[in-house]
This record gives sequence, C-alpha cells and structure tokens, in this order.
Amino acid sequence: MINAIKKEKTLSVLDRIIGIFLTIIIFTIPFPKHIQTTETISFVCIILAFAAKLVLSGNRTASKNENELMPEKIIGTRIDLQILIFTIFVVISIFFSVNYPYSLHAFKEYWLKPLLLLYIIVNFAIDEKRISYLVWALIVISSVPVVLGIIQYFTEGIRLKSLFGAATEFGQYLDYIIPLIFAIVIWDGTKNTKISLGFILVAAFFCLIFTYTRASWISVFIAVMFLCFLKNKKLILIPIILILFFVMVSPHKIIDRIVRATDEKTYLKRVYLWESSINQIIKKPFTGYGWGYKNFYELYPSFVSPKLKNLRINDMHRYHTHNYLLQIGFETGIMGSIVFLWLWLTIMVLTWKNFVKLKTPFLKSVMGGIFASFIACSIHWIVEVPDAKQLIMMLWTFIGIAMGIVNITEGKWQKNL
Repeated sequence: MINAIKKEKTLSVLDRIIGIFLTIIIFTIPFPKHIQTTETISFVCIILAFAAKLVLSGNRTASKNENELMPEKIIGTRIDLQILIFTIFVVISIFFSVNYPYSLHAFKEYWLKPLLLLYIIVNFAIDEKRISYLVWALIVISSVPVVLGIIQYFTEGIRLKSLFGAATEFGQYLDYIIPLIFAIVIWDGTKNTKISLGFILVAAFFCLIFTYTRASWISVFIAVMFLCFLKNKKLILIPIILILFFVMVSPHKIIDRIVRATDEKTYLKRVYLWESSINQIIKKPFTGYGWGYKNFYELYPSFVSPKLKNLRINDMHRYHTHNYLLQIGFETGIMGSIVFLWLWLTIMVLTWKNFVKLKTPFLKSVMGGIFASFIACSIHWIVEVPDAKQLIMMLWTFIGIAMGIVNITEGKWQKNL
C-alpha cells in the first residue's frame, strides 16, 4: 500500500516535470534558433520523464470497485496513418535530395521535432485543466513578440517582424494567435479575462496591420469573420465596420500596399513562379528534390521563368514556391503533396466535427479558435510557405492541442487514467 502511494506521488511529480518542460518548449517557439539548446534539453527531459512513467506504472491497477487504472501507455491520434505515410515520402525524398546533408538536418528540425512535440502534447493534454495550461502558455508567450513588434514600430518605423526573420513570418505567426484569442474572448472567460485578452488582441491587430503582409490581413479577417458568424451573425458587422474605418484612416503606406496588390507585375510574378515550379515538379514527380525549402532556393536560378525578363523583373532569388502545397510537391513529389493534403484535410475535418460536438465553453472556444487559425493558414498558404521553424512548431502545437481535445472527447483516456 505504501509503495503504491509512493508510486502515485512519483508519477504525479513526473507529470509536473513534463508540464514544466513542455511549457519551456512552448515558450521557446517565437524565439530564433539560438535557444535550440534549451529546446533540446527540454525534449530530453520530457522523454526521460515519460520513460520513467511507463516503467513505474507497469504494474499499476485499481481495485474492482474503483475506476479502472490501466498501465500507462503512449496514446496516438486519428491522424497517425496519414503522418506515417507522409513520413515515408519525406524519407524517400531525402535519399534523392540535391543536398543530402541539408535535407537530413531539415528532416530533424522541420519534421521529427514537430512530430515529437505533437505526441508529447497529445499524451500530456488529458483533460481540460491541462489543455488550459498549454493554451495559456501559448497566449502568455505570444505577448512577447507582440510587445516587441510595437516597440519596433515606434523605434524603427519599418515593416514589423519582431522576433522573426521577415515581416511575412510575423504575419503568419499572428494567423495563429489572433483567431485563438478572439475565440476565447467571444466564447469564454470572465470579465477580467476578456479585458486582459482584449489588450493583447488589440496589440496583435496593430502588429498585423504594420507587418504590411496582405495575405495575413485577408487570412485573419476571414478567420475573424468566420468566428463572428458562428457566435452571432450580427457580429459580422463589427469587423466590416472596423475594416472600413481602418481603410479611411490608414497611413499612405498601407493604402499604397493595398493598391499595389492590383498591379499586374505583383500577381504575374507569382503566376510565373508557380508555373516554373510545376514544370520542375513534373520532372521528379515521385521523389521530389529533397526535404527542406533551401533546396528550392539553390535550384531556382536554374529554372527561373524567362517570362519575368519580359516584365523587366530581376527574380533570381526565391526561397520557396510561395504556395505550400507546391512546395511540398517540390520537396517530396506529387504523391507526397497529395498525402499532405489528405493529412491537412483530415485535421481540419476532425477539428470541425469535434468543435460542433463540444459543450464545455472553454474547450469549445479553443477548438473554434484553432479551427479558425487553420482556415487562416490554409488561405495564407496559397501565396506563402511557413519556412521558419518557429511557424512549423507553432502549427504542430496547435495540431497537438486539437488532437488532444479530440482524444479527450472520444474517451481515449478513460481506459488509461
């Protein structure tokens, strides 16, 4: 009996250790790669804690009159099959990569680590309390790049990029944060919570505007409109009025940025880029050119569209295809892009169906916010690629929370806790 009590206390301590180091990983997401050591140490500590839990809980059972406690085990998700098949295509692409060492490194940083984070979250987030723990960690740390973005606006007066390598990356980061916070504000939370989140939300919108990232403007606007429609159709008028007001009082640079979207050269650059990228994908349809966006950067000068010369555009340096599905196709082949599309659509469908079923206000608001974020990402991916590791880790954190909620509502944990 005493040993059983000690074992349960030890398991509880291990859970706290996992929670602490998972929070540290979430806190590292917005920051550049110089914090990679902290991230690696946190992953190692979490893996060791999970291993210890598996060993200690091997003989843990409950009496017949209590809720059954089965041995601790690793829980999967409803997207495991899609992940496995896509991973196979990624591995194949590495063997045929134009830069094998880089693709191997990218595989570790841009695929294995995000997947590890996904399954850590799914196996940690076993109830509403832990989901809340992770969501608030995300919201708290998101305030850091937002505040730094505002400081950058008043000190440098340039396109805001905050902690990111480019303003477009900061814009993509806000694609996740704004819908999530907005959903919690309109669906759940006390008055004080709504006020505090409201300040972060307003600051995030300010940063979004001055990233001058048009795709993020459109993506976030549609996501917010969607959330308003779900909550109350009358609320749709609020973002529309705000947009009209914004256009009327906007600085000249923002108006100019909007007008330039209608310039022929602006969209023809993307069209010719997509056209030349598709031609390259057709040449290696089964293996692609290797996992990692830098392979595209290295090869692009060799297949840049001659049509750009007619437009008198010097476009010899592109980091990616400016379309995520095309980028996946370029890296892993046509079948790889099809499997990725299957994976993403499955994630979207599962998230939506679960949102509809949920009754708990907080979980429903989180799932609604995540689904709206996925909508924003899907729209943004038409013209951009999440090429920064910060964005990939953010994406799979959101997927992990969503799949964790799916597991909770489907009773995956009832037999194991």
